[in-house]
This record gives sequence, C-alpha cells and structure tokens, in this order.
Amino acid sequence: MTLVHDQAAILDAVLREYALPPDGAHGVVHWARVLENGQRVADANGADHEVVMLFALFHDARRVNEHIDHGHGTRGGDFAYALRGTLVHEILDLWHKARRADPGLALAPFAAQHFADQRVHPLFRVLWQPRLIAALTRFEDWVRGDEAEGRVVLASEISGTMEVDGVKVLGRADRIDRQADGSLVIVDYKTGAPPSKAQVTAGYALQLGLLGLIARDGRFENIKTGEVVTGTATRFEYWSLGKSRKEDGFGYRETPMKEGSARTGLPPEDYLPFHADKLDEAIRLFIKGRKPFIARENPDYKGYNEYDQMMRLEEWLVRLTGQEEGA
Repeated sequence: MTLVHDQAAILDAVLREYALPPDGAHGVVHWARVLENGQRVADANGADHEVVMLFALFHDARRVNEHIDHGHGTRGGDFAYALRGTLVHEILDLWHKARRADPGLALAPFAAQHFADQRVHPLFRVLWQPRLIAALTRFEDWVRGDEAEGRVVLASEISGTMEVDGVKVLGRADRIDRQADGSLVIVDYKTGAPPSKAQVTAGYALQLGLLGLIARDGRFENIKTGEVVTGTATRFEYWSLGKSRKEDGFGYRETPMKEGSARTGLPPEDYLPFHADKLDEAIRLFIKGRKPFIARENPDYKGYNEYDQMMRLEEWLVRLTGQEEGA
C-alpha cells in the first residue's frame, strides 16, 4: 500500500500546534491505534486507506483537554481544511516570485505542474484541481489587469511586526500590492467564503485591518531577501477560490469596505482607525488588564464543511437527538 499524502509532514504540522502532551491519552499512541484499527477495517471493506490515515491524524488534532471536549472534531476538520489552502498559497507565492524573472509566466500550467510535483492525491486532482485552476486563471487575469492600471505586487507571504503600547504585534500577509498613487493594498486569499462585512464591523474578522496597521506603523520584512514593505494601506481585498456569487465559474474578489453603492461595510477613511481602536481595546483589557479572554462563538460561523466527516458529525447528531427525545 502506497499513501500519497506525506504522513510525516502532516504529523509534524499537527504536533507543532498540538495543545496537549503528545504522549497523553489522546496523543500520538492513540492516533497510531486508530490508524492501525482503521487500516484493518479498510482492508476488509475496501475503504480508502488515505482517508483513514487522514482521519487518524486529524480527528483529535485540536483537542484542548483529555476529557469531554465539545467541538474538538470540528476544530480538527477546520485544521485539515486550512492545510488544503496552504498548497494554493504556496503556488501563488512561487508564481509571483517566478514572474520577477519571467513576467509572462502563465499561472494555470505553473499550478498544474506544482500539483504534479507535490504528488497530490488523485481524488483531490479529480475533484478540486479543475476548480482551483479555473479560479487561479481568474486570479491571473486580475493581476495582469491591475498591472495595466499601475498596480503591482510588492510581496507575498511576508511577515510583519509592530509595537503598540509596549506589546509586540505580529502578522503575515498573503500579498501586498502598491497602487499607482503609492498606497498599499492588503490581499488575503480564501479557499472558501471570506468574512462578511457584518463580521468585520462586529469585530470578528480584523485580520486585514491589523495587517494594514503593521504596514503603516511597523514593517513587513523578508529576512532571507532583505525585502522591506511599509506604507499606508488604502484598500483591502479578499480573493476567494470559491464559486463566484455574481458570475459563472470559480474565483471572486471583494472588499469589506463600504464602496460605491454598497450599503454596508466600513468607509475607507474609517477602516484603519476602527481596527486601531479594536487593537487598543484588546491590549488594554486582555493583555495588560485583568479581564479574562471571552469564549464567544462567532454568530456567522459556517458550522459544516466537506471535512466534517472527520468529526463523525452524523454520529454525534444521532446521539444528541436521542438524548433530547429521551429527556
């Protein structure tokens, strides 16, 4: 049996952020036992060994305790979902860097070759690669169209830092562009739906604004190349690989700002001040103050995605329904 996914690399990614002792009750030994038993079942019923391996590694990857941890399966599924986006981020980053020497480099064949080089799972290539290639082709059209209007890509996958009231704030930008007038654009890639304007104005999705503050009040720097990016960001965009809601095909971009005829969102002139206020409040109350962090579920959280089979959702729904009926 040959597995396509790099089991060691996935295990390393899980362990880097695992919150519990790796040798605990739900740690590495437990994952190995789940894998062994699952592979035996797969041998008997013809199930996909690759899926069994992924389940074994991810199902407890985001536990925060060794007892009853409601939602740990969902968090594990979300983590697996996020790693899929990592491959796309890598492709876009490599493409932007390669275009410095070859501006005419086409993204679709570049991405297809990368998928092949990474030995992506055949099921992924059948189900997802055509969609991703379609979305990436649309991304390339936007990049070249923006370039014709004087907007250029400055940096991709670049880390930044700033200091606010003695607190060091870190961030990583998927991409930073410079417009013809010298101002910056902060771009965030999404594999699915980006945060809604309501989520942003409610304070649940502050990433883009905080990255804009780092560009203005701190600096982004690539340690390996010495590349430094600073400046004032006046535009913020989500570029999604998902199905477009306004036109056919995959790939769309939108802004959380209130522009043109939009009725919702933060006005451009208020975008950075709003995020600065939110950051100041968080530092004052939670970092330097005594107020405990608040566990509050985002009311717009999308509670189901294609990785929910990893958390055995239907099994839990049956159990919960049975409890309610018997109460």
